[in-house]
Amino acid sequence: MSAAFDLLRPDSFEKLLKNSLEPGIFNILIDFLADRKFLVRVEDADSSLKNLDRGCVRGSVLGPALFSLYCKDLPSKLDKAFTTSYADDTYVILSSGNLADLLELTKITMDRHFNYLDQLGMVVNKEKTE
Repeated sequence: MSAAFDLLRPDSFEKLLKNSLEPGIFNILIDFLADRKFLVRVEDADSSLKNLDRGCVRGSVLGPALFSLYCKDLPSKLDKAFTTSYADDTYVILSSGNLADLLELTKITMDRHFNYLDQLGMVVNKEKTE
């Protein structure tokens, strides 16, 4: 993915996890992700303050865990694949006894994978896809 941590959307995160976490923990996570602002400073000049409506705090300890929670449903979308992930890196493993079947399964699986990520607001970096 390209800029995966920068594209995490608090509104989607909220829909995905509202019923999965204890309310207190859920509220802390949403507060951590929502209502953030930024500005750009070049030497002594500052831009105006802007709202930041997406993304996870870079370098935060929670970043990889939050991203993993954000994409937690991916394995269920790729029903004939084995997946292993850590944050924004995912490996999809497929097998078949027939090359033609494997090629077709790969196409279907990658289409599902890319569609799922698109629904989450993620951008697939096809240059990094092997």
